[in-house]
Amino acid sequence: EGNKFNKNKEVLSMRWIRLFRSQDAFARVMLINLAVLSLLIIWSPWVFAGTTGKISGVVTDSETGLHIPGARVVIEGTTMGAMVDPIDGSYVILNVPPGTYTLVGECIGYNKMTVKEVLVRANITTEQNFELVSEAIKVGDITVIAERPDIDKYEVSTVDRISAEEIESLPVTNIEGVIKTQTGFVSEGGALHVRGSRAGELAFVDDGVLIRDQLGGYGGVNISGDEVTPISRLSMNVSASDVEDISIMKGNYSAEYGDCAGGLVTTQRKEGSNKITTVYAQLLTDDMGSPGLNKYSFNQDRFDLSISGPLPLISNQLFPALGLKWPGENMAYYGSFSVDKYDGFVDYNDFDSPRSKIDYGSEKFLGIEIPNRRVNKYSGLMKLTWKIDPNSRYKLNLRYSKDWDRARDFNFGFLYVPENAQVLKSSREIKSARFSFNPPFLKDTFGELLLSEVIQTYERKPGGLTPSNFYVPIKGWESYYDANDNGQWDPAEYFEDLNGDGIWGEPYVDLNANGRFDVDVDSLIDLNGNGVWDPEPFEDSNGNGVWDPAEVINNDVYYIDVNGNGIYDDEDSTYLDQDGNGNGIYDPQLSDIYNIDEPEPYIDGDYSWGEPFTDVNGNGVYDPPYDSMGTIIIVDIWEPINDLDHNGQYTGPDDPWSEGIPYTDYNQNGRYDAPNGRYDYGEPFTDVNGNGRWDPTDQFYDAGFDRWAQYHYDYTRTRTLKLDMTSQISRNHGLKSGFEFKFHRIEYQDLQYPYNKYDGPADTINTDKNGPWWGIERAIEVSDLDGDGIPETVTGTEVYSKGTFRDFYVRTPKDGAFYIEDNMEYGEMIANVGVRYEFFIQAREVKDSVTLSYEGLSDRRIIDSQQRWAPRIGFSFPISEKAKLFFNYGHFYQRPGFVKYYQRATQASNAFTVIGNPNLDYEKTIQYEVGVQYAISEGYRLDVSGFYKDQYGLLNTVPEELSSRSTEMQQNIDYARARGLEFEFLKRYGQFLAGSIKYEYTWAYGKSSSDRSDYYIRFAGGEIAIKENPLDWDIRHQLTASASFSVIKGEHPHFGIFKLPDDWSLNLIWLYKSGRPFTPGDNYPGLSLRRNESPIINSKRMPANSTVDVKFDKNFQVYNMNYTFSILVNNIFDYNNVDDVYSSTGMANTDVNYNGQIYTGLPRHNNPAHYTSGRQIMLGLSVQF
Repeated sequence: EGNKFNKNKEVLSMRWIRLFRSQDAFARVMLINLAVLSLLIIWSPWVFAGTTGKISGVVTDSETGLHIPGARVVIEGTTMGAMVDPIDGSYVILNVPPGTYTLVGECIGYNKMTVKEVLVRANITTEQNFELVSEAIKVGDITVIAERPDIDKYEVSTVDRISAEEIESLPVTNIEGVIKTQTGFVSEGGALHVRGSRAGELAFVDDGVLIRDQLGGYGGVNISGDEVTPISRLSMNVSASDVEDISIMKGNYSAEYGDCAGGLVTTQRKEGSNKITTVYAQLLTDDMGSPGLNKYSFNQDRFDLSISGPLPLISNQLFPALGLKWPGENMAYYGSFSVDKYDGFVDYNDFDSPRSKIDYGSEKFLGIEIPNRRVNKYSGLMKLTWKIDPNSRYKLNLRYSKDWDRARDFNFGFLYVPENAQVLKSSREIKSARFSFNPPFLKDTFGELLLSEVIQTYERKPGGLTPSNFYVPIKGWESYYDANDNGQWDPAEYFEDLNGDGIWGEPYVDLNANGRFDVDVDSLIDLNGNGVWDPEPFEDSNGNGVWDPAEVINNDVYYIDVNGNGIYDDEDSTYLDQDGNGNGIYDPQLSDIYNIDEPEPYIDGDYSWGEPFTDVNGNGVYDPPYDSMGTIIIVDIWEPINDLDHNGQYTGPDDPWSEGIPYTDYNQNGRYDAPNGRYDYGEPFTDVNGNGRWDPTDQFYDAGFDRWAQYHYDYTRTRTLKLDMTSQISRNHGLKSGFEFKFHRIEYQDLQYPYNKYDGPADTINTDKNGPWWGIERAIEVSDLDGDGIPETVTGTEVYSKGTFRDFYVRTPKDGAFYIEDNMEYGEMIANVGVRYEFFIQAREVKDSVTLSYEGLSDRRIIDSQQRWAPRIGFSFPISEKAKLFFNYGHFYQRPGFVKYYQRATQASNAFTVIGNPNLDYEKTIQYEVGVQYAISEGYRLDVSGFYKDQYGLLNTVPEELSSRSTEMQQNIDYARARGLEFEFLKRYGQFLAGSIKYEYTWAYGKSSSDRSDYYIRFAGGEIAIKENPLDWDIRHQLTASASFSVIKGEHPHFGIFKLPDDWSLNLIWLYKSGRPFTPGDNYPGLSLRRNESPIINSKRMPANSTVDVKFDKNFQVYNMNYTFSILVNNIFDYNNVDDVYSSTGMANTDVNYNGQIYTGLPRHNNPAHYTSGRQIMLGLSVQF
C-alpha cells in the first residue's frame, strides 16, 4: 500500500510539473498567481479599496483624560458607527464614502458631543477625537465645528486632494481643467506629462475603475503642429459638478494601484440621497447675442444637468403592493448629462475667405434640430446605490456611463479645403457593479468586489471618408479643363429642355462636326416651323451670352499610350482621362494626388489685339497668302493702311508688341506689359480662395489631402474582476491587499497613405477560438465569436489594394496583479509598506505558428508571459504639532501600449517599416521623494519636497532583418530621468480670503522624447544620440498662484465707505511656465556648426507662457430655489502665449531665414495653432433645488 501511495504521489507530482512547463501560459501563470494569493490569504484575509475613506480617533474623559469604555461614535443621519475599544479607547469607522459629515460621540453618564463638518476623503484616514463631559457637569449637549489640521500626518507623499466645494470655485468646467492647474503637469504635443514622464504614463481611476489608453496613445487635448485635435482615447470630459473628490498623485502611491508609471488621478463621483430629490442644472455660454460683443467668443455652449434622490416606485410602492418588504434602505440614484459644443480658439469659419467656411451640420434631439460645432462632446452617467441592510454592512453600487465625442481637426494647411480635414469620433462606455461588505463576524473588516467593463472606440476619417471611398490612382483621380479660368470646375449651365431630348437647342445634324449649327450646311429639325434654328432658354451663369456645356473632366491630363492603340487604357498611366468614379461630375476630393497646391489663375501681361484684317474664311485668325510649302491659299486681306507699327507686314496678337498696336491695359498703368511668366501686381486674377489677394503655391492645400492622410479605427474592451478588502487588526496595523484580473479584446484598423497602391503581403486575421485561420479576402474581418467554426460577424471594408502602411488585427491578451500593504501607526510615526505583483499573459493569436511565419518571426521564441514585483514604502513622522517629515520610495511598472506589441508587417514594399515586438518587457520607473510640511501659524502652511525619478526600458526602435527584409522593431532600450523641487505656501480659509502659491523647479533628461525617434533619425540618414538631452517637455519653472475671496450669506464686508453684497465669491488662478525646449535648424541665427555637425538636441527655448483665469459667482434665492450667476474669463489679459515655433527662426509666425537673417513670414507661417487660446468670456446660470 505504501509503495502504491508513493507511486500515485509521484504521478501527481509529474502532472503538476508538466502543467507548469506546458506551453499554456495562462495555466502556468495562474499557478504562480494562486500560490501568491494563498500566501497573501495566509498572511492577511483583509483587503482595502481606494474608493472610500475611514474615520478614527479616541474617546476620552474631558477631566481625567482616560478612555471611556462603552462609548460609541456614529455618523449622524446614517447607521454607520463604531464602539470604542475597551482597552485603548480607540474607534474606527470603515467604508465611509467621501463627503462632509456630522459625528456624534455619546456614552451613558456623559453629555453628547456633536462634531460638524468632518471631511472624509477617499483612501485617507480622517482623525477626529472626542472629549466627553460628565453629566455631573451641567453643560448639556456640546456641538463643535471640526478643525482640519494644518498638517496631515497620514500622507506619506505629495498628493493634491480637491473637494467638491473647491472644484466648484475653480474657473474650470471639467476635471482636465482641474489637473492643468496643478504644478508638475506639462501639456506638450497634446499629451499630459507628469514630473518628466513620457506621454501615456498618466492614468485615471474613476469610481474605482482604471481608465487607461490600452493601445498606447496620448491623453487629453491634442495640440500638435498644424493640428488642433480636441479629442483622443483618454479624454476625460467629466463634468466638475459630478465629482465629489479628486486626488492627484504625482509621487509615490499605494500598492493598490499599478500599470501606470507617471501619475494617477482618482475621482469619486457623487451619489444620490435615499431621502431627498435634488436637481441641478447649469448653462454656460460665451455667446453675448451680437457679433460686436462676441469678440472673445469661441462659439461655446455647455449644459450640465443632474438629478438624484430615492429611486421611485420600487421600494415604496411596488414591493408593498406585493405584500413584500424592501430589504435595507431605499435605493438611491444619481443621473447626469452634459453636452459641450464649441468651435475652439481657432476655427475655419474665423477666416474671411469663403473657401474656409464650413457647415458642421446638426443633430436631432427630441425632434429639435441642434447645430453642431467643430467640437461636440456628450456625457451621460447613471448610478444606483443600495444599502442592503439597515446597518450599512452590505452595499451595492451599479453604474453605467457613456462619453461620446465628435469633432473635426483644425489643420491650418486645410484652410481652403476644410471639408477634407480629419473627422474624429471617440466613445467610452463603462459598466460596473461594486459590492461592498462588512460582515459582523469579521471585526473591523471591510471588503469590496468590483466587476467592470470598459469599451473604448476611436476613429479618424480624412474628410469624413472611409476606406471604400478612397480611390487609388489607377481607378479614380480626376482633373478638369478650366475653360473660363475661374479656378473651379463648372457644370453645364441650366437650360429649359422644351423638347425633352437632353440637348440644348433644336436638334440638328452636325455635318461638319464643328460642334455648332451652321445655316444652310447642317440639316435642321425645325420643331416650330419658323425656318431657323432656335436655342432653348438657359441660365447664363458666367454672363458670356452663350450656353456653356460642362467643363471637360480630365481632358487636360496627359498619358503614355503604352500599347499604341490610340486610346487611353487603364494600364497606360497612373492618371485617367475619364471621370474617375463615373458620376458625371468633377469631384474635388478625388482631384489628383497628395499635397495639391497650385497658383491662382491670372492673366499674364496685357493683351495685344494685333493689326486689323479681313477674315475671309471666318476662322478667327489671320492666314498669310502662302502656306509652308509656298503654295497660294485663300488670302485674308490685310491692307498697308492697317500697318499700325509701320514694319511693312502684318503684326498679330502673338507677335512681339510694337508701339501703335492696340492692347488691353489690364493693370491700368498706361503702358504695355508683355507676358513675363510671373504674376505682377495689378494683373487680373481669379481669387479662388476669396482672400482678396493673388496666391502662388502658398503651402495651403487647394484640393485633396496631405500625403499622410490616415483612416483609423480601434476598439478596445477591458473586463476586470477586482477584489479589495481591509481590516484594522489593531490600533497599530491596518492591512490591505487585493487582486485584479483583466481580459482585453483589441480590434485595430489603420490605413495610412490611402491613395497609394498597396503591394505588400495580404491581410489575414486569426479570430477563431478553435485555432483555424479565416482567410480574409480584401481585408474583411470575419469573427467566430463562440468558437463553433462559423463566423458570426463580418466587419471592415474593402481596403486590400490601398495604403502604404496598413495594420489590421484582433488580439486578446490578459493581465492582472496582486498586492498587499500594511498601514502602520506607532505613536506619531506613520508607515505604509507594500508590494505589488504584476503579470501579463500574451495573446493567443500571436503565438499561432501561422502568425509567426507570416510576420517573419518564426525563428523567434515568443515569451508567454511577463511578471514583476514592485515594492512601495512610505513614512510620515510628525516632529511636532506644527511640522512633519515624509519620505517615500517605490518601483512602478507599466505595460507598453498594445500597439507596440502587435503592429504588423503588412506594409508596402517601398515603406520604411516599423513593427511591434510581442516580447516587450514592462517599462520601469524608480522614484523616491522626501519632504517637509510646516504650519507657520494657524491656517498657514509651507510644504517643501524633492523628487528623484529614473525610468528604464523605455521604448524606441532598432534595426531588424525579418524574412530578408530590413525593418525597425520596438525594443526596451531607452532611459530617462527627472529631478525636481516643489514649494507650496498655503493659506486656508479664514476671514474671507484663502489661497496658495506653488512653485516647481524640474528638469527632465533622456535619450529621446519619442518611442520612434531613432526610426525617424535613421530614415533621414542622421546620427542616433548617445547622450542625454532635455526632453521635449522639460519645463524648468512652473508657478501657480491662486486666490479665493468669499463672502458667506448674511455678511456684508466694507470696502472703504462702500458696503458690499453678501453670498458671492471671486477666484483667480495665475499659471506661469517657462518655455519648452526645441532643436534649432542648421541655419538658426547665431548658430555656428562644424562640418557634418548637427545642432544639439533641444538646446534652445521657446518663450514662457503666462495665463490668468478668473471666476465670479453670485448666489441668490428665488421661491426656495438656489441660483448662481457666474462670469468665467479665461486668459483675462489675453496673453499671446507661444506653443510651437519654427526650428529655423525660433519664432511662431515666420519660417523665413536667409543667411541668418529673419524676415516676415508667409501667410502660411502665421499658424494660429502655434499659440494657446486667447481671452474667452463666458456667462453662466445654475439652479439647484
